[in-house]
Amino acid sequence: MESSDALILGGGFSGLACATALAQSGMRVTLLEKKPHLGGRAYSFRDPRTGETVDNGQHLFMGCYRHTRLFLRRIGAEHLLDFPGRVELHYADAEGRRDLLRLPWWAPAPVHLALGVAGLRGLSWTDKAALWGLDRAVRRMNGASSTRSLDRQTVREWLNALGQPARLQERLFDPIVIGALNELPERASALGFAQVLREVFYRQRENSMLGFARVGLSELYVEQARVFIEGRGGRVLLNRKAARLVEEGGEVREVVMESGERFVARTVVSSLPPWQLRRLERSPALSGDWISWN
Repeated sequence: MESSDALILGGGFSGLACATALAQSGMRVTLLEKKPHLGGRAYSFRDPRTGETVDNGQHLFMGCYRHTRLFLRRIGAEHLLDFPGRVELHYADAEGRRDLLRLPWWAPAPVHLALGVAGLRGLSWTDKAALWGLDRAVRRMNGASSTRSLDRQTVREWLNALGQPARLQERLFDPIVIGALNELPERASALGFAQVLREVFYRQRENSMLGFARVGLSELYVEQARVFIEGRGGRVLLNRKAARLVEEGGEVREVVMESGERFVARTVVSSLPPWQLRRLERSPALSGDWISWN
């Protein structure tokens, strides 16, 4: 049985971010990952046919990704991101028509978005005017009741209810949904999308800056995070699949692996997807409703 100050389940982006933050605070961290490599669903691989490095997961970074940039800064990797000062999105459809969304650098948020949309040639003025309905909805989004309502809708349902034209959705919103939420508008949460809009376009102009990594995702953060954790007395263990959570006094104090190996810690943090966490064997004290609204 091995003991640590903190035990982290999962070696993806969130697990590594958590583990490095705890290691920085002085805790002895043990991170357990079931796969033979770190990175979770955000990793890169070399295409055997072209030899190019291909990312699986996050391709684009934005100025509003404060915690992501803090994580990369912590492990000494933020310099691998490039943020051009000008925000320009080029559009091309199947018929070869092209358009350009340019957010003026001199305009404050959210005026810069309104001016950028006004310059799109592929949208009618009726399409552009419909944005005011969305603008009012985003500004009114506040409190638990509106949060619950949005979380019960998909992005497509919400935009349709707000009278957003199909062409506006296709040209402007669908790429944002897919890029930011990694999901189709027909399936993505309206709450998540509304939070993205408010954070990206309503806080400050710098939040809407677009950035790209100069290296593959794995090279961007995986090795640096591992070195950071181990350099502060922590451990990163691969091929460790959790099977059971052991409770003591209503809190998880021990995790048992499928191999029978046991790990004890004062603090246990799961970065696993909720459906994977619920599959783990656990005592009745850890059962029940796992979701609560504040």
